[in-house]
Amino acid sequence: MTNIQALRKFNQAQDTSSKVIEFLKEFNDGDICDFEYHRSVIETYILRNKTIPAILPSFPGKPINPNLAPSHIPDGAEEYAIRKLKEMIAGVEKIYAPGINIKLFHDGYYFIHLAMDYDYYRMQEYVDTIKLLCKDSDITSIDLKNVTEGSTFEARMNYWNCLYYPTEEEVNTYNRLYPEVYSGMVAFFYNHFSRYLYPHKSNLFRRKVSKYIARNYVVVNMSVQNYIKDHFKDDLRLSVKKQDSPASQKFYVDILQGIENYGLPWMNTLIEENGRKVIKKFRD
Repeated sequence: MTNIQALRKFNQAQDTSSKVIEFLKEFNDGDICDFEYHRSVIETYILRNKTIPAILPSFPGKPINPNLAPSHIPDGAEEYAIRKLKEMIAGVEKIYAPGINIKLFHDGYYFIHLAMDYDYYRMQEYVDTIKLLCKDSDITSIDLKNVTEGSTFEARMNYWNCLYYPTEEEVNTYNRLYPEVYSGMVAFFYNHFSRYLYPHKSNLFRRKVSKYIARNYVVVNMSVQNYIKDHFKDDLRLSVKKQDSPASQKFYVDILQGIENYGLPWMNTLIEENGRKVIKKFRD
């Protein structure tokens, strides 16, 4: 390849990666992040004519509170979200033929011990259903068996805890830097979990439980981030949470774009309300 040919290939890759980013922006609801970083990640694969790999921690499982969702099986909310991801994939393929592969990292397993789910088998049934919804598409799933070792759920969790959990100092630093995450989770667990799990306990007891769960939620979330940074550092990093920061290296995608919703699909359910479809709590 001559220098002129190499330069032409580089310029074409830059142009194509910019077009892919502009298309993906249609799914991020005007959120702000480091778009130039994401464009450069995409460009590295386009230069090699490779499929763009992306990682998205998502679809953890339905909550145990039946007021949020009546069943642990994915419903219309998840179906809508998967269709939106398939739209995204199809749009990228129109711009760049090798396309994009989105890996769903099902992180719900690691929250089971926080009383956020009943058990491993309930979680696995949810994940298996998501895999069926993604069949014959460029969406793949990563579940507990893909990232841990051991013959039992307990052994796999011990493997995970030993390798990926943050230190106490790291957790304290995170909570100082992002106090709104911890306080928001305390409120969420108090309102939607403690009242369901401990209806006859005092408010003081439920607040203590909620603080305990919220802190451990932060720990588990940090461990998931550690794993992804270690194993998927070259992937396009997608997120279901808005970033609102030009320094962020996570690209927000609105998987419920175009429908009225009040939260994430797995924490809510799709219902009919006044003749329209809305994703929200199953009942108040």
